Amino acid sequence: MGETKSEKQDAVTVVGVGVLAALFTLYWGVMRAWRTFGSPDGIAWNITVDETPVNVTVGSDTGSVDVIMREGIVYSDQVNAVSVTMIAVSIAASVLTALVVIACIVYLAHCALRGHLFRTGTIQVWNVIAGALIGGGALMLFGDTLGGNGVLAAVGLGDAEVSPSVGFQGYAPMFAVAIACGLVSIAFRRGVRLQKETEGLV
Repeated sequence: MGETKSEKQDAVTVVGVGVLAALFTLYWGVMRAWRTFGSPDGIAWNITVDETPVNVTVGSDTGSVDVIMREGIVYSDQVNAVSVTMIAVSIAASVLTALVVIACIVYLAHCALRGHLFRTGTIQVWNVIAGALIGGGALMLFGDTLGGNGVLAAVGLGDAEVSPSVGFQGYAPMFAVAIACGLVSIAFRRGVRLQKETEGLV
């Protein structure tokens, strides 16, 4: 039996949303790379700073307000090549991880629309999502840590106790979702086994 018009429209919608999500991910990756590497002053990096009250202008100097500054951006054109490479690896890993997850979700949605959700292939897809989140998250954390340390050393803060703006806590949700996907994979494996055992009984 062929797909109905409604099913085809749903499939097109899923693919369309996936394409839009992928394009947004690529745009985000390009903009992050530009913000990091595009300044003539060197590599730009966010760092946490001691809470400091400052007066800042807003709206193109149309007004000002007192704020508590907790983060700042440092620039350096003296960052070593290894640190620059690790920052680039972190950015690339974030984009590739997101693209892999988007592709897998689109595939799972397509399988669900066709009624093929409990298949061996979908189990592997859940494993791919979990692996991508763990591997990608680890690369991002590792790259940001090494890259950030290189930037701090280049601006003379190598010996200071400066907390990264995004540490393990920033990537912890990715690892939590990866564990959840692994549990879903186990549930799907049991669902596939149950489906095979009950085939022909009804």
